[in-house]
Amino acid sequence: MHATKIGSMHIIDGARQLLYNKIQAVAHYALLHELKQRAYSAQPDVGSSIQNKLEHSEVFGMKKTIPAILSLFLLFMFGCATTGGYEQASSVAQLQVSFAESGWNGKTIPNGQQCKRFGGKGSTPRLIVKNIPAEANAIIMEYSDRDYMPMDNGGHGKIGYKIKQGTSEATIPSVPGHTFSLPEGFFLVSAHSNPSWDTAGAYMPPCSGGKGNSYYVTIRAVYQPASKDQKQKLLGMAKLNLGSY
Repeated sequence: MHATKIGSMHIIDGARQLLYNKIQAVAHYALLHELKQRAYSAQPDVGSSIQNKLEHSEVFGMKKTIPAILSLFLLFMFGCATTGGYEQASSVAQLQVSFAESGWNGKTIPNGQQCKRFGGKGSTPRLIVKNIPAEANAIIMEYSDRDYMPMDNGGHGKIGYKIKQGTSEATIPSVPGHTFSLPEGFFLVSAHSNPSWDTAGAYMPPCSGGKGNSYYVTIRAVYQPASKDQKQKLLGMAKLNLGSY
């Protein structure tokens, strides 16, 4: 009888723990969505970044729940505190972005397109950008690692490409990684943020060492005023998955 009672208690404790875990997971998931909605209201770009993390986090598996909430909370708090140097247009267009080369499929980073540290000679993929607002005179690309917060939100480098106003479609050439020597038409917005991990440069190719991290690029169509005292205007935006490595 004593053994039966102990066994029953273990079953009850296990059921309680399972129920607690499920309730905790649902609460966390609700919090993530609340953060997303609040961020969308305050700053659409931050809300979009939170949405990406929601779609790629194992919330109900509980493996990434706490780190996801912490990173999203910090993203919301600090992301909403700054506009990132952009004045947002009254209506931000949805850009249409696709790869201009067959080696990239958005699922897996092509072989050799990783960083130098892991034997690669990566470069940014050529992109086709459509539905560019007529006022735009530059396209900004921000390269990110969705699964490693220090290299998210443009941590792999932010690069700009000049276009003529009135351009509705543009093909963005490739830019080699680990260098500050950019092809004609490009300009540096900010270099990749971890030169202690691999060679410095405008762009760091995927560099997780094959851990399956998810990489993406944020594309913005902007108007850059002649005066540096004025903010750039955000006119269009899109995100494109580069793939996992």
